Amino acid sequence: NANGRVPSARKVNGKALSADITLTPKDIGTLNSTTMSFSGGAGWFKLATVTMPQASSVVSITLIGGAGFNVGSPQQAGISELVLRAGNGNPKGITGALWQRT
Repeated sequence: NANGRVPSARKVNGKALSADITLTPKDIGTLNSTTMSFSGGAGWFKLATVTMPQASSVVSITLIGGAGFNVGSPQQAGISELVLRAGNGNPKGITGALWQRT
């Protein structure tokens, strides 16, 4: 019986332990997807902070969007995929490629 053994005043990720809690992927840093708006115009945007151990690490970031809503203009519905792969540790490094589809 765990009654009284968990301090109810204590919090996990800002959530009180006075009742059952639900942690989301975002709460524990494993967010798989999110929506960002770039409607503010051109500029540099931070998409992610990635930690990749050497050997067998792969990160894929998919960007879906475009500008305009004209019929018959497939370039306005572009998809770009950024793929990062860690090296095998000898030498240490990273390979990156940006693939574009329309």
